[in-house]
Amino acid sequence: MRFTARSRKIWAPLRALEHHGEMIPLKALIRMTSVVGPEQVERYNGFLSAKVLGSGKPGISSGQTIAAVEKIASQALPPGYGIAWTGQAYQEKRTGSASVFAFGFAIVMVYLILAALYERWRLPVAVVLAVRLPCWARSGSSGCAAWKTTSISRSVWSC
Repeated sequence: MRFTARSRKIWAPLRALEHHGEMIPLKALIRMTSVVGPEQVERYNGFLSAKVLGSGKPGISSGQTIAAVEKIASQALPPGYGIAWTGQAYQEKRTGSASVFAFGFAIVMVYLILAALYERWRLPVAVVLAVRLPCWARSGSSGCAAWKTTSISRSVWSC
């Protein structure tokens, strides 16, 4: 238990019952010393840890920031020490390239649904390609427009 100067004054007059039935001062049973240390010890997965919060520079993606932190940590931390991600960075590392698989699966599902709708196997190919063509055209430089966000003072490109 952590004792402060105030708690010492509170604990000093307290007494405990001895096995012979006499009341003895509590200071005869415990020793109170001043110790310098943190008020709260951070733990992560049962290990002592230090919480570091940060964000990347404007114009740097979160994936690049995560890679840079991991590179610096591998060079700077001594053996036996490591880093673990929480929150948004953890979710980003966990999903990785799952969006590519999800997009591919969505295209296959749309194709199968259209094949069932048109009762043909070749016609949905033309429909899927016809829908994707404007998306590719829009991702060109002529379809992009720069706009400023109100909360962050950097340019965001919307395609």
